[in-house]
Amino acid sequence: MIYVLLAINSLLMILLPLLLGIWLARRYKVGWLLFLIGALGFVVSQVGHLTFNQFILNPIIASLMEQADTIGRNLLIALLLGLSAGVFEEVTRYLFYFFRKSMRRWDQGLMFGAGWGGIESIILGLLAATTIVNLYIYQSGAIESLLPADALTENAAAIAAGAQQFEELLNSPPWYFLLGTVERIFALTLHLSLSILVLQAFLRKSIIWLFVAIGWHALVNGFAVFGSLQGWDVLLIEAGVAVSAIISFLIIRYFKPQDIAAEEDISAAN
Repeated sequence: MIYVLLAINSLLMILLPLLLGIWLARRYKVGWLLFLIGALGFVVSQVGHLTFNQFILNPIIASLMEQADTIGRNLLIALLLGLSAGVFEEVTRYLFYFFRKSMRRWDQGLMFGAGWGGIESIILGLLAATTIVNLYIYQSGAIESLLPADALTENAAAIAAGAQQFEELLNSPPWYFLLGTVERIFALTLHLSLSILVLQAFLRKSIIWLFVAIGWHALVNGFAVFGSLQGWDVLLIEAGVAVSAIISFLIIRYFKPQDIAAEEDISAAN
């Protein structure tokens, strides 16, 4: 049963953004090129984001983690990690809008955001699939045949830690295995709203909207990091992220152009 749930979770994480793209393409007649541009934007943003974290931010975080476990310390770590993600992703999103003036409509922003959050979901879905393989290796005891004796000895601590994680996974309730899918739904909604917020910097000709997007991104990411550091229950953290998804949906609706909203109202009436 666990393997089935893990497989369903991985598959849904991969399929959901594609289904969203199909719906947007049919609903608003926007091309898949914008989805691919959004996916490219995410990858480009991660080149700078991960490099910055690896060489600059992570050593700072490691130093902070050596200090006493306090709310202030955890807030600072959450703020730093949230801003790192917000700045690199939203500035990159802004630059893509800046250099591609032909994708500045609300519906185009949605497809751009779907590709941005979509490729992240697909990558994480593929990584989640490796959990199935690793769990099988652990349960079957195949790791002893895959690694030489000296490697088993050298990595005994890491193997033991991995075994403990898999034991906890095996003892988890069924709903836990689908949290990845639920989280990606929330994240996709967030990325749609972020794309719409950054788009306002051009539609309303004010750079302030870029900073609003950075702040919103940092707040949501920072909340999840802070909750994890504080040892909150995973359901409590996901509940907070769910609230952010609702707010993100309201942001998307708020900035919907009146002509599109009116057209949808007419279609619904008919």
